[in-house]
Formats: sequence, C-alpha cells, structure tokens
Amino acid sequence: MMVYGRGGWGWAGSEFTANDIFGNTFSTKPVLDGPLLGGGIEVALTQNWLVGLEYQHYFLGDINAATGGVVVTPNGNIPAVFSARVSNNIDTVLGRLTYKF
Repeated sequence: MMVYGRGGWGWAGSEFTANDIFGNTFSTKPVLDGPLLGGGIEVALTQNWLVGLEYQHYFLGDINAATGGVVVTPNGNIPAVFSARVSNNIDTVLGRLTYKF
C-alpha cells in the first residue's frame, strides 16, 4: 500500500454569461490559476494489478467582473452597471485500475 500527497499549480478557463429580458448580454471568459492540493492511496491487488483512489482540490479563486453599459428597454435607454462574483474552486476524485507490465 502507498499513501501519498500531492501539490502543484493548476489553471482553468471559465465562462459566465448573463442575459436580461431585453436581449442585453454581459459576458466574461477569464482564465484562473492557483494552488492545488490532494492525496491518494494505491494498493497492490496482485504483483501486476493495482487499484487507487485520489482526491484533488484546486484553489482557483473568484471572478470579480463588472462592466458599464446601456440597458435598452421599450421606454428608452437606461445606463447600468453589470457585476458578478463567481467562486471557482474545483474538487476532483479519480479512481484507477492499473496493470503493471
């Protein structure tokens, strides 16, 4: 049996789009990065077969986005500020079965 930890740096692309009832769109596509931490266990079933389970958490942070614009309504144009805050942390679990030659 082998128990281990792992760490590193990860990144991911995100996309966030919001539409209002008048057809106006607010969109952002940031690439976030941050540390990752995880650990796992691997067990030998036989001399050649191994089974493992691994967990990782990516600390990618938050998207804080804002933009100004004009909301077009049937009654006229209204100045507006669109803003969003989205948390982007990712958890992954990996199970594997390995054959060793």
